[in-house]
Formats: sequence, structure tokens, C-alpha cells
Amino acid sequence: MSRTVGDVATGSGLSVVTADLQQILRLIAAGAETRRIALRVLQAAVGACAARDGVVIRSDEVVASTGTPSPAMRLAARRAVASGRLVRELDEAGRGTVVALPVRSGDATLGVLVVAGNASRLDAVVLGLFGDALAVAFAAAAPTARRPGAVLDAVGELAHADDVVAASLAALIEQLDAVAGCILVRGADDRLRLAASRELEVSRLQTAFASPALRDVLSAPVMHVEPPHGEAARLLTDGRECVVGLPLGHGGGRVLLLLRAAPDATTVELAAALGRATGAAVDAAEMRNRLRKADEVLGALAAAVPNPVVITSSDGRLLHANAAGARLRDALRDAHGTELAVVDGAGVEHVYRVARSGVPGHADVAVLEDVTAAREVERIKADLIAVIGHELRTPITILRGGIRTIAKRGTMITEDALATTVDAMTRNVTRLERLIEDLLFVSAVSDGQHAMDVQETDLGALVDELADDRVVIARPKGPIPVEIDAPHVRRVLAHLVDNACKHSGFEEDVTVEVAVREDEIEVGVVDRGPGIYSGDLPLLFTRFQQLDGTSTRTTGGTGLGLYIARRIVEAHGGRIWATSRLGQGSRFAFTLPR
Repeated sequence: MSRTVGDVATGSGLSVVTADLQQILRLIAAGAETRRIALRVLQAAVGACAARDGVVIRSDEVVASTGTPSPAMRLAARRAVASGRLVRELDEAGRGTVVALPVRSGDATLGVLVVAGNASRLDAVVLGLFGDALAVAFAAAAPTARRPGAVLDAVGELAHADDVVAASLAALIEQLDAVAGCILVRGADDRLRLAASRELEVSRLQTAFASPALRDVLSAPVMHVEPPHGEAARLLTDGRECVVGLPLGHGGGRVLLLLRAAPDATTVELAAALGRATGAAVDAAEMRNRLRKADEVLGALAAAVPNPVVITSSDGRLLHANAAGARLRDALRDAHGTELAVVDGAGVEHVYRVARSGVPGHADVAVLEDVTAAREVERIKADLIAVIGHELRTPITILRGGIRTIAKRGTMITEDALATTVDAMTRNVTRLERLIEDLLFVSAVSDGQHAMDVQETDLGALVDELADDRVVIARPKGPIPVEIDAPHVRRVLAHLVDNACKHSGFEEDVTVEVAVREDEIEVGVVDRGPGIYSGDLPLLFTRFQQLDGTSTRTTGGTGLGLYIARRIVEAHGGRIWATSRLGQGSRFAFTLPR
């Protein structure tokens, strides 16, 4: 599977490139044949840049190829060798772009790495990493070259940047038989900082850094050797060793080494190649650290967002998700459109509005907004309109008829007819008041504006107010103190008793029971009516629910009474439920914490 430059910009893509480099460097350290190493480098470079084709050329000889090199690839290779710089050319027939990278060691060009493909994916930095690996392979293949196994092992680790720097410095000193050395890396302010040092006094280094002579050594674009009698050598070694400045890869860093004698040509070539390879390792490790820190920042930002956030790659791999987003990732994968409905573990449906953004072809960012409450409010509004349209019609019709009767007949109306008309109008005005109160309560609860006024109250006295010729009170003697909102609890009691009376025969009593326990008080309202079908019990305390039947329709109602009772009880920290047996009656009960 090919990899894009966009992949390399992510932690997982960098890991793939790092793994390729590790394998290549270990092949070099093991003394593998140069053509085998070159082919492995080429395959890794083509894959990392999602290239169409590639070739490695050395001294006009094709060392490795993934196909037949095109004329444009050969032309770009010749121009890269001639100029010593990276060259970009248009491929023939407009098929894409060719990039040719010279493989250099010091001032010498050892070969060229050429790839062809999409211009936006042929990343020079990525190719440079593999070009440096080729330079090490070509230098190690020289007849007099020493095997750079220790350095390559250190470079191959690529763990954390500081570890790579220290390990690479130690290996370079050992491999090149240096007396001492240090590595400097270029920071965000473009200034060199000391990253690792061995057998060099820091105070002496600081003094030497102020010298123009040492600055010349460190600023040289290629490997620079200062003899023992030079000014830089006197500052660092008292004139005993050579000072060698070595460019460190693409990041602009430097290696400073103290050698007992001036290096020969083979050592210079090997040191230059190893410097670039070490620089590639340091650059990659630094990039890895920056990506990890960026990922940590991204994670912190996502975690701080209360809404679910899911970030995926272009091929659907999960790159990041906060805790809320992780639970919705699977559902989001199959989601289409701008809304997503998910049922949680408790069986409750949540509706999310999905907002998507990101970089086309690289990453997709989905932020989900829970609009369940908004959808619930919309449903409430629709239900309210339906209830108002249905429930207002009857009392308004009766009131209009009564007004017309009084207006038309005036003083001609009999006292009995007038009393009957006024009574009907009064009952329906009361019904309208109750409807309005119920709707206002539901609206306040839905908007989160309903507040309880809790005070210590004698629940026994509150229950006693319900007693009449049909309502029997069964409770312990004496006061029953409890912290409640008395008007609201009175409303719950009145509604339960009113329901029990309406659904019982006129000769049947309704009993209100009160049981006082250690941590709660239970109040039950028992009737001996026809009972409720068990399948309807779960619906009793939901909004706008009424049971089918003649009794419920003749008594009217909005279907809000038991819903309001539930919300009031739950606001006190209690619970409410109903039990019933057909033909034997029902019991509605609720608890209040003590």
C-alpha cells in the first residue's frame, strides 16, 4: 500500500518512515550488498512519497529501479549530478513531476535518487532522509571504509531526540577515534544550542563560541578541519588536537569533534555521510517529539470541549477522539447527513448534530452537538399545540354557549336555568385555569426555570386536608415533619386523589395511606376502580399520555397531571409508581426523603 506525504506528517506516517530507515541502516551495518540496500532505499522512498516510479543511478549505472527509467527521469538525474542540487522536471506527456536528489558525501556526488509522481506528494525532506541513507551505504562500501555499525545502531534507535543525540555523539567519537566532541542543534530562534557534550568543558566551549574562528568552523556548509595550530584549536585543545566541524543533516545543526590527527580522505567521506545520517535521526526524533506534543495539545483541546470530537484519517483510521467522541465513533462511521441518532446503554435515544471539517484527502474532523433537548422542546411544542387545540375547544364552546344563552334570554331566563348555566361556565373556567397552570408548569420544567421553595412542613396535616365523605386517611398519629415544597406536594396529592375518585364508583371509598420509615415517607392513594392494563402502566407518568376508555374521555384532561406529579416528586428526590390489577383497583404511591 502506498503512503502519502500527508501520512508522513502524522505520528503513524513518521513511524513508518522511521521503521524503513532503521531497517536500511541495519542492512548497512550488517554489510549487506550495496545494490540490495539501494533497492530497499528506493522502495521505501517510492512508498513514502506515493510515487509512480523510481531509480537509483551511480556513475551513469542504474543501481536499483522499480521500473524502466523514463527519459525525463534520466535527464533530471544528469542535471542533479551536474548542479549538485535537487532538480524538479515535468514528466513526459504531462504525467506528473520528476524529482532528482543528488546523493552527496562532502563535496563529492556519489549518485542520484530519482522518483516520479504527483508533485504535491514528492516531499524533498522525506527524500532527503533516504538520500542520506544512500550516502552512508555508498561511503560504507568504499574499499577502505570502516563499518559504521555503532553509529548506525544509535541512529536506528530513534527513540527521543536527546537520547539519539547523546548516543550518536558517543558512537561518532568511538568510530572516528575522537578525543572529545559535542553536538549543537538549531532552535526555533535559529540559534545553535548545545544538545550533547563529551569530554569538553562547557565553560571553555562558551568562551570559544564567542570567537570568530570557531564560528567559521561551525558555519561551514561542508566538513571543515581546523589544524592544531589554528585559533579554534588553541581555544578548545591548547593546540594539541584538530578541530572538525561537521554539518548535521537538514536541520542546520553541527557536530564538533577533536581528533588526534587530521582525518584521511576515507574518514572525511565517512564522517560527512554519518553526520548527515545522524542529522536525519535527530531531525526525525525532534519531529516526532513535536508531533507528540502537538498531539498532546490536540488531546487537551479535544478533552476540554464538552461535545464529542472525532478525528479520522482519509482512509477511516481513528487519529484522535475525546472521551465523549470515542463512544460515538462506530455510530459516526455509518452516519450520513447532518444528524445522528444513538441509543445509549440505558435505552435512551440521543440526537446529535454533526459538523464536519478537515483537510480533504488527509483528515476529517467531526464535532457533534447534542441536540436531544432541543428536539425534545420541539416535540413538546408540537404536543402542546395539539393539546391546546383539543382541550380548549370544549370549555370555550361551553362558555360561549352560556354567554349566548344569558345574552339572548336576559331576564327571561329562569333561576334554575341560570344556575345550571353559571355552574357549567364556572366548572369550565376552572378547567381552563387548570389547563393553563399545567402548561405553564411543563414549559417551566422544560426550560429549566422551575425552582422549589422547600420548607419544613407537617405532611400529616397536608394529607388531612384531603379527608371528606369519600376519602379515608390512614396515617400515624401526630405530626409528620418533612422538608418539602408544600404547595407542590399538595398538588400531587390532590391530583392522585381526584384521579382515584373519578375512576372509582360513586359508592367506593378512596384511601390515602402514609407510612413513615427510617429514611423516607411513602404516601399511597388506593382506589377500587376497574384497574389499569399492565401494558399501560409504563406510560402513565409520561407527558401527554391518557388511557383509552370512556371514563378518561368524559372527564377530559391534558394528560399532564401524572407527568407533573412525577416531576414534582423527583425534584424532591423521591420516586413515584403505580400498581394495579384489573377489576380490583389501583394504587398510586410516591416517596419523599426524610
